[in-house]
Amino acid sequence: MYLPATNRYYAKKRVLTNITLSAMCCLITACQTPPPKGIMLDANTYKSIKNTLLDPTSSASQAMEDLAESTSTSPDPFQLPAGEKFEFGWCKAPVHNRTLKDLTNRLTNESAYARDDSIFYLYSGDHQRLQQAIDRTLAWAKESTLFNGYQLGMSPELGSFPGIQQGFCNNSWNMMLDSIWQAYGLINFSQVYLTLKQSDQANSHAEDITVIHDWLQKQLVPAVNAGLHAWTRWADAHPTSKAYERYRNDNHISWSLAGLAAAALALNDKPLMDYVYEGTAYDDGYSGLYKNPSSLKTQLENVISRDGQIYDDPVRTPQHKGFFYGNFSLWALVMATDIAERAKYPALWNHHGEQGGSIMTALDYYAPLVAGQQALPDPKEKTQPGFFNFTYQLMLNKTWLTPEQRQHYRAAANNNRPDRNILQGLGRIDLLTTPATHPLRP
Repeated sequence: MYLPATNRYYAKKRVLTNITLSAMCCLITACQTPPPKGIMLDANTYKSIKNTLLDPTSSASQAMEDLAESTSTSPDPFQLPAGEKFEFGWCKAPVHNRTLKDLTNRLTNESAYARDDSIFYLYSGDHQRLQQAIDRTLAWAKESTLFNGYQLGMSPELGSFPGIQQGFCNNSWNMMLDSIWQAYGLINFSQVYLTLKQSDQANSHAEDITVIHDWLQKQLVPAVNAGLHAWTRWADAHPTSKAYERYRNDNHISWSLAGLAAAALALNDKPLMDYVYEGTAYDDGYSGLYKNPSSLKTQLENVISRDGQIYDDPVRTPQHKGFFYGNFSLWALVMATDIAERAKYPALWNHHGEQGGSIMTALDYYAPLVAGQQALPDPKEKTQPGFFNFTYQLMLNKTWLTPEQRQHYRAAANNNRPDRNILQGLGRIDLLTTPATHPLRP
């Protein structure tokens, strides 16, 4: 299962802040904060975007105006009542403070609000918005209940836990497998932490930084990692199972790696990044020391075919969702690879195994499909080809693309609106990509 990639367009409320576009530009020009390093934002891209904000017609300027006029609810951390047990709840509407589905949905949404406030601060210097991000993150750090399979007694090797039930929609093993979707919140809150740590408010918020750091490292990272182990440790114990290949290569693995990589970068946690990148042994405090058999390097060696198809694509084709799931996994792999490179690890864009495919092979394969220049292989698939245009917007930041790749990637990037706000780890794409890469606004 997955939480579908969705756009967020906030309701506008001009009374939230008195920052008009012209006033915001004054803040921008006066701000002395050094160029930050974000989860998906490098200093050069930041400077390039910031230089365009005085132009009210630029995509980034419009993004900032939208965020300046946005409003959000008060912090609402998930809190499982004392004495209650988690329910899966994946097949019905979320039950407040009861189900894993409610937890993952609210963690994703709440962290995205905080992330967007922190990104707004990066470009505007608005301390009020940074404080909103801090307050929301602290509410989750101090008050929330997370889902950690180890704390709930799971045995990955047996594929079991106390109270396990049969049937997907019940409290089945899928409950442990889908707990990795807390990774969306891990990526977003890692961005908030990194922003605060690098801000001009860091000294006055030293205690808050420590609280958030400890929550990420000691609670949210272990919760996501436990979900990863529900996949990898089960596969360790069942090497002859027909499900073995899926438990090694599924999109859940890709997203686990993206979440853990984001946290490793924000926390400056080299052992965690080594665990993600190389698979070296890591102990999150609950798992015990464990080598990661599905590291980023290993994933790239096994999930991409010679022609560029991602593992999930042919596996999901019988459900007419192959294109969606292939690109869904590719999105996470692009993020994890980009984050690892930003953490000064050797670039993996062309890394491949015996199958011969790399991330670049996959991007080249899917580009004409995302661009709508080629029909989807499965005529029954309903996914709109341009849904994943943002992956190619991100890639257009890369100065080393060949002219042919740049042409194909731009066509893919242009096949949807350029100003989407992606809940899962990205936010406003036009605040992460250089102005030269922005498609024309429709």
